Amino acid sequence: MNKEITIGAETLMAFYIIATGEFDGVCFVNYPKLPTPFCENIKIGGLVCDLLSLRVDPNDDKLRVQLWFIDKNENQFFLNWNKVVQLKPTLAAVVFTHVYDMIENMEM
Repeated sequence: MNKEITIGAETLMAFYIIATGEFDGVCFVNYPKLPTPFCENIKIGGLVCDLLSLRVDPNDDKLRVQLWFIDKNENQFFLNWNKVVQLKPTLAAVVFTHVYDMIENMEM
């Protein structure tokens, strides 16, 4: 009997963000600690920005993950997980690898 459970990457990340993130009254927020080359000076649609946080709205039935960015003018915006996978696959891989590593190394 196979006892493995298979879930999608976004759902796994959403569960992690909810379990370990801070609830700010609106959503769960996680501030990932990623290497600077992967999370700073990211070019998205003509903007240069830094990755700020990962967020999940608990009222969203689909538990979609949002990656929040901040540009040089202190303006914040987000992209959903699927958009990041399309536009910045390397960033998506780094974020997922970080979350997966954090889950693997959690003490129970």
